[in-house]
Amino acid sequence: MTYEIVITGAVQGVGYRPFVARLAEEMNLKGEVRNDGGIVRILVSDDPADKESNAEAFPDDTGESPALLLAQRLQEEAPEGALVLKVDVTWTSERHFDRFRIVESSDSGQEELAVFPPDLGLCSVCEEQMLDPADRRFRYPLISCASCGPRWSILRQLPYDRETTAMEKFEMCSACETEYTGRMNRLDRRRHAQTISCHDCGPQMILRLPDREEAAAHEKELGGEEAFAEAVRILKDGGIVMLKAVGGYQLLASPFSEETTARLRQMKGREKKPFAILFRDVEAIRSFCSVSAEEEALLKSSARPIVLLERSTGQPDFAPNVCGESRYLGAFLPATGIQTMLTSACGPLIATSANLSDTPIPIRDEEAFQFRAPETGDTPDGVYYHEREILRPLDDSVAAVIGKRVSLIRRSRGYVPMPVFVEEAAGKEGSFRECIFAAGADLKSSFCLQKGSRTILSQYLGDLEDYGVLRNYQTAREDMIRVFHAAPEIVACDLHPGYYSTRMAREYASKKDLPLIQVQHHMAHVASVMAEHRLEESIGIAFDGTGYGTDGALWGGEFFYAEGADFERMGGLSPVLLLGADEASRNAAMTAQCYLKAIGKTPADPLIAAALDNQINTVLSSSAGRLFDAVCALLELRSYNSYEAECAIALENAAALAMADETLRVKAQEAAASFKDLVLVKNSRFVISQTALIRAVLSLKESGAPAPVIALSFHEALAGAIYEVVRLIHTLTEEKKVCLSGGVFANRILRTQTEKLLRIHGFEVYWNECVPGNDGGICLGQAFIAQRVRNRKNHQDHTR
Repeated sequence: MTYEIVITGAVQGVGYRPFVARLAEEMNLKGEVRNDGGIVRILVSDDPADKESNAEAFPDDTGESPALLLAQRLQEEAPEGALVLKVDVTWTSERHFDRFRIVESSDSGQEELAVFPPDLGLCSVCEEQMLDPADRRFRYPLISCASCGPRWSILRQLPYDRETTAMEKFEMCSACETEYTGRMNRLDRRRHAQTISCHDCGPQMILRLPDREEAAAHEKELGGEEAFAEAVRILKDGGIVMLKAVGGYQLLASPFSEETTARLRQMKGREKKPFAILFRDVEAIRSFCSVSAEEEALLKSSARPIVLLERSTGQPDFAPNVCGESRYLGAFLPATGIQTMLTSACGPLIATSANLSDTPIPIRDEEAFQFRAPETGDTPDGVYYHEREILRPLDDSVAAVIGKRVSLIRRSRGYVPMPVFVEEAAGKEGSFRECIFAAGADLKSSFCLQKGSRTILSQYLGDLEDYGVLRNYQTAREDMIRVFHAAPEIVACDLHPGYYSTRMAREYASKKDLPLIQVQHHMAHVASVMAEHRLEESIGIAFDGTGYGTDGALWGGEFFYAEGADFERMGGLSPVLLLGADEASRNAAMTAQCYLKAIGKTPADPLIAAALDNQINTVLSSSAGRLFDAVCALLELRSYNSYEAECAIALENAAALAMADETLRVKAQEAAASFKDLVLVKNSRFVISQTALIRAVLSLKESGAPAPVIALSFHEALAGAIYEVVRLIHTLTEEKKVCLSGGVFANRILRTQTEKLLRIHGFEVYWNECVPGNDGGICLGQAFIAQRVRNRKNHQDHTR
């Protein structure tokens, strides 16, 4: 009798076939294992003699067949990096095998979207081998195995085999081929590892030097240890090296040199935004930051994200222009061997994407070689690269731990394309099986494909206003549809008529003759949390910078009661007339004058006053983001956002100063009395009065209260108002589940205070964890709502 065992999950690119082969050989079974599209298929000849000939493998003989015992072990055991979702066992036509073998892949197609792993950070075993002088891969900077190395960044198509990746062009040396086939050692960790390579085969690191007089003593390109030594010399001497990393090129520089950092900022056109730092290990990070157990686990995870950590006081620090006044440092650990080697030799390094601000990360060697600073024409002092192609751009992911829970801020390398598993919308005819393409938003853009319980998000792509990002978006959409054999049947997008993502979604739906479902921005924010946590009802709160409302106004501080796809707007921040929607997101001083006008004061700039009086280029806004900007400017902390949320961060930093000082904290508690009558009922909705908040802030300022005291009292007052609105909605709905989403809740003080108040009063609080709470996760919410809207229509059509 022959059994077929089908394994569904993240079972390609993680050494799953060699793992199955080892188990089968251990149990003396005969058969074969192969990749089939995005799944693994196993055929096992179920001969009772196999059990008799290997009694040691079956110490507790229950009478079950060896094939079923293998299936049971595959449900309970998996190699590092694998995720088994389902093990199906069926009888099939009789086959006879002389042994167990790994056979050539096929692609017979499958109903579900395949599960494929992301790029995996350097594993501890490979690191040990790379640092072991006795190992043949000693100091091989691109070392990898079946458990680590590039995956999604080099995949051309499924199934995952060497010839379907960017490794196809590299012929294996005899030693690597022996390891790959497992001829000498069936347990070898590089058995069928598609990225296998060494000093004698595969990609090698090359240092390309610019044509400068000081480089004349060197060849134009260096290899091996000579290249490494020169790259280290450049970095230690205060130079800048462009490094080809897993998902694109990075710029590396010493964080201890203010002059080098200034040059790097000029090179990127990045004035103030803090840089992330690449460290050798967690102990090195602890010299600069506090690291909790949860943060350490996140840093060491195979995703190797940048983790926002609280900076330590009284410790050695970097040049002042590396992080500026930020309370947090973006720290991460090496994902590759070459990063490990460089940080071992140089210590901590600034590691930032080698692009101009707001443009895509470069992945092609030609782009790196031609890189020039736009104003000065400055170039890096060396380009450290290899000849393995990067097939898709993947920025470093960014995450934080808040209240011992992970919160993703940017989802890219290390996470994509692993799906988010969601609850399927069920109808009279069973589960919803149509494939959805959800276009996401324009800022921090990402899209997703959803079918059944699986949602595959694209990587973070950037802001669609940039042509390069727009082009990458379109390429990534077609690429993901092709790789995962997806055939979208429904298109979902934002409601904003001016969004590039909305226009592209309309064009795609029209071209393919597909139904288009538009989803309001903030409803999608809340729905993304509901999708993650498999909720069907909740009180949803979405606080962000801006989003197009169903009434044509700009929303950004919204409360909903949600039941599946049905969202009722039950409250929000009171609307304020703002000038210049796009400029308002940058010019906090201008926004503050608009708020002064809203409380009856005359703006200092007569042009602003006239424009507001005559409603020229104005818009009604309930944006929480603009509220934070206005308060920041009124407290004279910042007047302009040179990068996103700079003013909001400055306001949070000021509040944190008061939290850390007992005297200031007591004063902030006393100042809370100034915040009165914040929650009102208008037009049957519960409204948090922005004008009342501004009046209280100005009253405290006029009384001489320090800015940190006012900032903290503002945060606590707003959290209290949020709780009060939730309490009022609860009295009408009896709902206890509360979802928080939107970029404003990246503010740790506001989120923590809000969650604390809600939990004290018995509410269950949820937020985004698997996807960003900013616009980078909005496509998940669009798909959630579209799935339920479509399912309802299908059900209605069926009952007619």
